[in-house]
Amino acid sequence: MNRIFSFIFLAVLSLSFANWVLVDDAPFCGHHDRYTYQVLWDSLTAHGATVNFTTDVGRFPDLSGYDLVILM
Repeated sequence: MNRIFSFIFLAVLSLSFANWVLVDDAPFCGHHDRYTYQVLWDSLTAHGATVNFTTDVGRFPDLSGYDLVILM
């Protein structure tokens, strides 16, 4: 449960400067479940951020366009 609060804190804190966020969610290592990613997604998008996941954009995307990269 503390991890979820940590992610929410990170998401809210980062919203002051991050509009385009990349979350490295691949591969699933077993430490995070789908609920963790859903909480992160909901927290960021609720405040106007655009969130991309590495499972969607590829494992090694160009990072120059992102305001924030979250390594899981």
